[in-house]
Amino acid sequence: MKKIMDKIKERKPKLVFLLITEAVLLGIILWYLIAKNRPDHAFKFFITMFLVMIPMALELLLSVTSRLPLFCFATVYACGHTMGSCFGLYLSCPWWDKMLHFVQGGLFTILVYYLLQRLYRSVGAKRLLNLAMAVAFSVLIAVLWEVVEFTADKSLGFDMQKDTYVTEIHSYLLGDNSGDVVTIENINAVSVDGQELPGYVDVGLNDTMHDLIITLVGSFLVFVYGLIDRDKHPLLQL
Repeated sequence: MKKIMDKIKERKPKLVFLLITEAVLLGIILWYLIAKNRPDHAFKFFITMFLVMIPMALELLLSVTSRLPLFCFATVYACGHTMGSCFGLYLSCPWWDKMLHFVQGGLFTILVYYLLQRLYRSVGAKRLLNLAMAVAFSVLIAVLWEVVEFTADKSLGFDMQKDTYVTEIHSYLLGDNSGDVVTIENINAVSVDGQELPGYVDVGLNDTMHDLIITLVGSFLVFVYGLIDRDKHPLLQL
Protein backbone atom coordinates (compact mmCIF):
# COMPACT_ATOMS: atom_id res chain seq x y z
CA MET A 1 0.00 0.00 0.00
CA LYS A 2 2.83 2.35 0.87
CA LYS A 3 4.40 1.68 -2.53
CA ILE A 4 1.13 2.63 -4.28
CA MET A 5 0.86 5.82 -2.22
CA ASP A 6 4.42 6.74 -3.15
CA LYS A 7 3.58 6.28 -6.82
CA ILE A 8 0.51 8.48 -6.45
CA LYS A 9 2.55 11.22 -4.75
CA GLU A 10 4.96 11.14 -7.70
CA ARG A 11 2.00 11.86 -9.99
CA LYS A 12 0.47 14.85 -8.22
CA PRO A 13 -0.23 16.90 -11.39
CA LYS A 14 -1.96 13.90 -12.96
CA LEU A 15 -3.93 13.24 -9.79
CA VAL A 16 -5.11 16.86 -9.72
CA PHE A 17 -6.24 16.63 -13.35
CA LEU A 18 -8.02 13.34 -12.63
CA LEU A 19 -9.84 14.81 -9.62
CA ILE A 20 -10.93 17.84 -11.65
CA THR A 21 -12.24 15.52 -14.37
CA GLU A 22 -14.14 13.46 -11.80
CA ALA A 23 -15.64 16.63 -10.31
CA VAL A 24 -16.84 17.76 -13.74
CA LEU A 25 -18.38 14.34 -14.40
CA LEU A 26 -20.12 14.42 -11.01
CA GLY A 27 -21.54 17.83 -11.85
CA ILE A 28 -22.86 16.51 -15.16
CA ILE A 29 -24.46 13.55 -13.36
CA LEU A 30 -26.27 15.86 -10.94
CA TRP A 31 -27.36 18.09 -13.83
CA TYR A 32 -28.88 15.15 -15.68
CA LEU A 33 -30.58 13.86 -12.53
CA ILE A 34 -31.95 17.16 -11.22
CA ALA A 35 -32.35 19.50 -14.18
CA LYS A 36 -32.88 17.10 -17.08
CA ASN A 37 -34.48 14.09 -15.36
CA ARG A 38 -32.37 11.75 -17.48
CA PRO A 39 -31.19 8.95 -15.15
CA ASP A 40 -30.05 6.93 -18.20
CA HIS A 41 -27.54 9.63 -19.19
CA ALA A 42 -26.55 10.07 -15.55
CA PHE A 43 -25.79 6.36 -15.33
CA LYS A 44 -23.59 6.51 -18.43
CA PHE A 45 -21.53 9.32 -16.90
CA PHE A 46 -21.37 7.38 -13.62
CA ILE A 47 -19.74 4.50 -15.49
CA THR A 48 -17.45 7.03 -17.19
CA MET A 49 -16.19 8.14 -13.77
CA PHE A 50 -14.57 4.72 -13.51
CA LEU A 51 -13.34 4.70 -17.11
CA VAL A 52 -11.32 7.90 -16.63
CA MET A 53 -9.40 6.15 -13.87
CA ILE A 54 -7.96 3.64 -16.33
CA PRO A 55 -4.89 5.70 -17.40
CA MET A 56 -3.91 6.25 -13.75
CA ALA A 57 -4.62 2.61 -12.88
CA LEU A 58 -2.41 1.41 -15.74
CA GLU A 59 0.45 3.60 -14.55
CA LEU A 60 0.17 2.33 -10.99
CA LEU A 61 -0.32 -1.35 -11.81
CA LEU A 62 2.12 -1.61 -14.71
CA SER A 63 4.71 0.76 -13.25
CA VAL A 64 4.87 2.96 -16.34
CA THR A 65 4.85 6.73 -16.54
CA SER A 66 3.27 8.65 -19.40
CA ARG A 67 4.01 12.21 -20.30
CA LEU A 68 1.49 14.61 -18.72
CA PRO A 69 -0.10 15.76 -22.04
CA LEU A 70 -0.58 12.14 -23.11
CA PHE A 71 -2.08 11.24 -19.72
CA CYS A 72 -4.54 14.16 -19.84
CA PHE A 73 -5.47 13.34 -23.42
CA ALA A 74 -6.10 9.67 -22.60
CA THR A 75 -8.19 10.64 -19.57
CA VAL A 76 -10.41 12.92 -21.62
CA TYR A 77 -10.60 10.30 -24.38
CA ALA A 78 -12.20 7.92 -21.88
CA CYS A 79 -15.19 10.30 -21.82
CA GLY A 80 -15.50 10.33 -25.61
CA HIS A 81 -18.15 7.67 -26.16
CA THR A 82 -20.41 8.93 -23.37
CA MET A 83 -20.10 12.51 -24.59
CA GLY A 84 -20.91 11.43 -28.12
CA SER A 85 -23.96 9.49 -26.97
CA CYS A 86 -25.40 11.90 -24.37
CA PHE A 87 -24.46 15.23 -25.97
CA GLY A 88 -25.52 14.13 -29.45
CA LEU A 89 -22.02 14.57 -30.85
CA TYR A 90 -22.32 11.45 -33.00
CA LEU A 91 -25.08 13.22 -34.94
CA SER A 92 -24.01 16.88 -34.80
CA CYS A 93 -20.31 16.11 -35.44
CA PRO A 94 -20.00 13.41 -38.12
CA TRP A 95 -16.26 13.24 -37.47
CA TRP A 96 -16.62 12.46 -33.75
CA ASP A 97 -16.85 8.67 -34.10
CA LYS A 98 -13.95 8.57 -36.57
CA MET A 99 -11.83 10.70 -34.25
CA LEU A 100 -12.42 8.26 -31.38
CA HIS A 101 -11.39 5.29 -33.53
CA PHE A 102 -8.30 7.15 -34.76
CA VAL A 103 -7.21 7.97 -31.21
CA GLN A 104 -7.99 4.44 -30.03
CA GLY A 105 -5.66 3.05 -32.68
CA GLY A 106 -2.83 5.29 -31.55
CA LEU A 107 -3.29 4.86 -27.78
CA PHE A 108 -3.47 1.06 -27.83
CA THR A 109 -0.45 0.88 -30.12
CA ILE A 110 1.55 3.12 -27.78
CA LEU A 111 0.64 1.10 -24.70
CA VAL A 112 1.29 -2.35 -26.19
CA TYR A 113 4.53 -1.31 -27.89
CA TYR A 114 6.14 0.03 -24.72
CA LEU A 115 4.94 -2.95 -22.70
CA LEU A 116 6.57 -5.26 -25.24
CA GLN A 117 9.74 -3.20 -25.13
CA ARG A 118 9.88 -3.61 -21.37
CA LEU A 119 8.92 -7.28 -21.46
CA TYR A 120 11.65 -8.26 -23.88
CA ARG A 121 14.09 -5.49 -23.00
CA SER A 122 14.65 -5.30 -26.74
CA VAL A 123 16.17 -2.62 -28.90
CA GLY A 124 17.29 -2.31 -32.48
CA ALA A 125 16.18 -5.25 -34.59
CA LYS A 126 13.33 -6.26 -32.24
CA ARG A 127 11.78 -2.78 -32.35
CA LEU A 128 10.17 -3.41 -35.72
CA LEU A 129 8.59 -6.65 -34.50
CA ASN A 130 7.24 -5.04 -31.34
CA LEU A 131 5.74 -2.16 -33.31
CA ALA A 132 4.11 -4.57 -35.75
CA MET A 133 2.67 -6.63 -32.89
CA ALA A 134 1.34 -3.46 -31.23
CA VAL A 135 -0.41 -2.42 -34.45
CA ALA A 136 -1.89 -5.92 -34.80
CA PHE A 137 -3.20 -5.84 -31.23
CA SER A 138 -4.73 -2.40 -31.73
CA VAL A 139 -6.54 -3.51 -34.87
CA LEU A 140 -7.70 -6.68 -33.06
CA ILE A 141 -9.33 -4.52 -30.39
CA ALA A 142 -11.05 -2.53 -33.13
CA VAL A 143 -12.32 -5.74 -34.77
CA LEU A 144 -13.68 -7.04 -31.45
CA TRP A 145 -15.45 -3.71 -30.89
CA GLU A 146 -17.09 -3.96 -34.30
CA VAL A 147 -18.29 -7.44 -33.31
CA VAL A 148 -19.84 -5.89 -30.19
CA GLU A 149 -21.56 -3.23 -32.31
CA PHE A 150 -22.86 -5.84 -34.77
CA THR A 151 -24.16 -8.04 -31.94
CA ALA A 152 -25.90 -5.09 -30.26
CA ASP A 153 -27.52 -4.03 -33.54
CA LYS A 154 -28.77 -7.52 -34.36
CA SER A 155 -29.89 -8.64 -30.90
CA LEU A 156 -30.97 -5.37 -29.24
CA GLY A 157 -32.12 -3.32 -32.22
CA PHE A 158 -29.43 -0.63 -31.83
CA ASP A 159 -27.78 1.30 -34.64
CA MET A 160 -24.18 1.36 -33.44
CA GLN A 161 -23.02 0.51 -36.96
CA LYS A 162 -24.37 3.66 -38.53
CA ASP A 163 -26.42 3.20 -41.69
CA THR A 164 -25.57 5.26 -44.76
CA TYR A 165 -27.17 5.95 -48.14
CA VAL A 166 -25.34 4.69 -51.22
CA THR A 167 -26.10 5.61 -54.81
CA GLU A 168 -24.81 2.49 -56.55
CA ILE A 169 -24.76 -1.25 -55.97
CA HIS A 170 -22.43 -3.97 -57.32
CA SER A 171 -23.80 -7.40 -56.42
CA TYR A 172 -23.74 -11.06 -57.43
CA LEU A 173 -27.11 -11.38 -55.73
CA LEU A 174 -28.78 -9.37 -58.48
CA GLY A 175 -27.24 -11.58 -61.16
CA ASP A 176 -29.78 -14.36 -60.68
CA ASN A 177 -27.05 -17.00 -60.08
CA SER A 178 -25.44 -16.21 -63.41
CA GLY A 179 -22.05 -15.53 -61.82
CA ASP A 180 -22.09 -11.97 -63.16
CA VAL A 181 -21.84 -8.87 -61.01
CA VAL A 182 -24.85 -6.67 -61.69
CA THR A 183 -24.37 -2.93 -61.24
CA ILE A 184 -27.10 -0.42 -60.49
CA GLU A 185 -25.88 3.18 -60.68
CA ASN A 186 -27.34 6.61 -59.95
CA ILE A 187 -29.79 5.40 -57.31
CA ASN A 188 -31.78 8.48 -56.38
CA ALA A 189 -34.82 6.91 -54.73
CA VAL A 190 -35.75 3.63 -53.06
CA SER A 191 -39.18 2.68 -51.76
CA VAL A 192 -39.41 0.57 -48.58
CA ASP A 193 -42.92 -0.35 -47.45
CA GLY A 194 -44.21 2.74 -49.18
CA GLN A 195 -41.62 5.06 -47.63
CA GLU A 196 -39.48 6.95 -50.14
CA LEU A 197 -35.76 7.01 -49.34
CA PRO A 198 -33.08 9.14 -51.09
CA GLY A 199 -30.90 6.11 -51.82
CA TYR A 200 -30.13 2.49 -51.04
CA VAL A 201 -29.53 1.94 -47.32
CA ASP A 202 -26.21 0.33 -46.47
CA VAL A 203 -26.74 -1.30 -43.08
CA GLY A 204 -23.40 -0.68 -41.44
CA LEU A 205 -20.78 -2.12 -43.81
CA ASN A 206 -19.34 1.26 -44.82
CA ASP A 207 -19.29 2.46 -41.22
CA THR A 208 -17.52 -0.70 -40.04
CA MET A 209 -14.84 -0.55 -42.73
CA HIS A 210 -14.26 3.18 -42.23
CA ASP A 211 -13.82 2.59 -38.49
CA LEU A 212 -11.31 -0.21 -39.04
CA ILE A 213 -9.36 1.77 -41.62
CA ILE A 214 -9.16 4.91 -39.47
CA THR A 215 -8.03 2.79 -36.51
CA LEU A 216 -5.30 1.30 -38.69
CA VAL A 217 -4.23 4.80 -39.76
CA GLY A 218 -3.89 5.90 -36.12
CA SER A 219 -1.89 2.77 -35.32
CA PHE A 220 0.31 3.16 -38.38
CA LEU A 221 1.24 6.74 -37.45
CA VAL A 222 2.51 5.50 -34.09
CA PHE A 223 4.33 2.71 -35.96
CA VAL A 224 6.10 5.30 -38.13
CA TYR A 225 6.88 7.49 -35.11
CA GLY A 226 8.43 4.52 -33.32
CA LEU A 227 10.63 3.67 -36.29
CA ILE A 228 11.82 7.26 -36.73
CA ASP A 229 12.24 8.20 -33.07
CA ARG A 230 13.87 4.89 -32.01
CA ASP A 231 12.84 5.52 -28.36
CA LYS A 232 14.81 8.75 -28.11
CA HIS A 233 11.66 10.55 -26.93
CA PRO A 234 9.53 7.75 -25.43
CA LEU A 235 5.86 8.52 -24.84
CA LEU A 236 5.88 6.13 -21.87
CA GLN A 237 8.67 5.82 -19.34
CA LEU A 238 9.24 2.17 -18.46
